[in-house]
Amino acid sequence: MTPQSAGASRSIRPADPAVLRHVLRAALLEEAAARAAFADWLTTNPPDDPMAFDVAERRLLPLLAANLRSLGITHPIQSAGESVGKQSAARNAQLMQAAGDVVSRLASAGVPTLVLKGVPVIVRYYRDPALRPMSDVDLMVRPSDLLGALRILADAGWTVQGGRTNPRLLPFLYAFEHLRPDRAKLDLHQYLIEHGSSPQAERQLWERAERFDLLGQTCATPDPTDLLLHVCVAGLKAGRQLNSRWMADAYLIVTRHTGSIDWDRLAHDTRERRLLLPVHRALLALVTTLDAPVPPDVLRTLQRARVHRTEPLTDRLLARHSQSMIELAQEYVGLYRSGARAAGRRPRVGGLPAFCVRLLVHRWGLASAREVPRMAIRRLISRATRRKF
Repeated sequence: MTPQSAGASRSIRPADPAVLRHVLRAALLEEAAARAAFADWLTTNPPDDPMAFDVAERRLLPLLAANLRSLGITHPIQSAGESVGKQSAARNAQLMQAAGDVVSRLASAGVPTLVLKGVPVIVRYYRDPALRPMSDVDLMVRPSDLLGALRILADAGWTVQGGRTNPRLLPFLYAFEHLRPDRAKLDLHQYLIEHGSSPQAERQLWERAERFDLLGQTCATPDPTDLLLHVCVAGLKAGRQLNSRWMADAYLIVTRHTGSIDWDRLAHDTRERRLLLPVHRALLALVTTLDAPVPPDVLRTLQRARVHRTEPLTDRLLARHSQSMIELAQEYVGLYRSGARAAGRRPRVGGLPAFCVRLLVHRWGLASAREVPRMAIRRLISRATRRKF
């Protein structure tokens, strides 16, 4: 996108909370509330070209267009929403087909899976693949099945991204990004989330899983309560506090299956996973932005619960990227602790250096640990040069 001069088509700043609130409410609420939000949005300097939206907000256009149509409102933004929706439908069809194929291959090898995030949310809550764009597919296998699942994906033409993964690092990584020659993307999880997993939490997640139909194939997915927790935490990852997609997903889960949410369990699991700060923030955002029917008692319980000593660091790691060498060191400590807890291991101070080196090899796409010092020096010089100039 090229910079625009004064007087040219104006774009909305996606990080503007007031604007995002208007668009989300117009896209998701009903009758008078949606009409009022859309009218308010039209008075907040909307873009002449809807495609000038930031990519995160452009994903909301199909849902907005559909809601306006149901309200009998006609506006030029609907054509942009329908255009984005057609692209989303085509891309989602490819990704859903890919998900079904991988689930089938794994099932044939005796490897059960859980389908996470976008696919089950679209099928069970949006009910129209054009309304919710996806960028990838998320599947989860048990840690004991991980190596076999990775081999099956490789045989099916999927390439794992990143550098060589030391077998000793595998238990500490929650997911592995894969790419197919046709540009389809897939994240293979062994844990639900990067921060907050544990053997007991994951075991209960599998036990509560529900079935849904994906292109004629029966698949498993977390139940609505677990799915809501996952959407809230994943949506608050660094830089996504105002991301419209997670808020829309969470709102639809809460409102379309209100009776299916076990709020007491959600509060209990949030406490057990040590995610009180981000989950409280996410649920509060749903209430203040979309009037979501989150019980006030749940918000009070989360706010008053005792925060574990490791949670402030976890919350920072979820909320934003590391900005300094000190924060980067804290990030690796946090990842080591979270990975050890997810794997059911006790983190040892002596194991941290080796973990850091292995993770750098993986993240930087290196062939071996011997390349870490040279790459670290190059990156430090590059950072210093950018700051100087």
